Amino acid sequence: MRASFQAKDLPFADVLHLFGEERRVITGNMSVRGMLQGHGRDDRGIIPTLNGSVKISLGEGYIRKGTIFPRILALLNLPHVLRGKVDFEETGFPFTSVTSKLTVEDGVFSSKDLLIQSPIMKVSAAGMYDWTRDRLEGISAVSPFGAYSDILKDIPLFGRILSGDRKGIATAMFSIDGPLGDPEVTYLPMESVKTGLTGLAQLAFDVLKNTLTLPYDLLNDSQEGGDSAPRDAERSGVPGPL
Repeated sequence: MRASFQAKDLPFADVLHLFGEERRVITGNMSVRGMLQGHGRDDRGIIPTLNGSVKISLGEGYIRKGTIFPRILALLNLPHVLRGKVDFEETGFPFTSVTSKLTVEDGVFSSKDLLIQSPIMKVSAAGMYDWTRDRLEGISAVSPFGAYSDILKDIPLFGRILSGDRKGIATAMFSIDGPLGDPEVTYLPMESVKTGLTGLAQLAFDVLKNTLTLPYDLLNDSQEGGDSAPRDAERSGVPGPL
């Protein structure tokens, strides 16, 4: 079996409903492109033989219900911290885009670059899901962003992870482990990651760091000398141009 597919502007909530997914409610239009191939010579079925890649993106939507992200929000106590400013119960968590490239190897789906961009936070993740064993393993990195960043930085779970010669990026990291429908989401204390990032944690942080710092780097390279923007960016931990 070999299948190539492409679709654009599919209502993602309808896609979830089509697959009978009631544990997640996510709005926004999905674009997807990929190729998968496998065979039927495995006693466990075709899933363990799948190989290929899939690119997925969502635009302008809300995460209203789920098994992972709402637990991260709860650990950060975000619904309470932003009470009166963002109605998470009524509308959900807003995002401007969600992007990821999935690599499939013998039925194991993995991503090194999942990224959620939101007016509230930047969220990245790296991990893998073994479909046959129903086993999810990953690391997520979260950083405050936008109008509420000063408020969110006071949340105790956020600490600073050094990034090159800068003072660091305000970040909270979480491990994700277990079945897809009910994984355990655990906060990683900053002391456990300050000594050095490895594996999935390094991948997740690198995606987050590049998203936060690249626009600043491009602007800085185009200017002679330095001005107040880079200094302000370093003080805040979030680049000025963002």
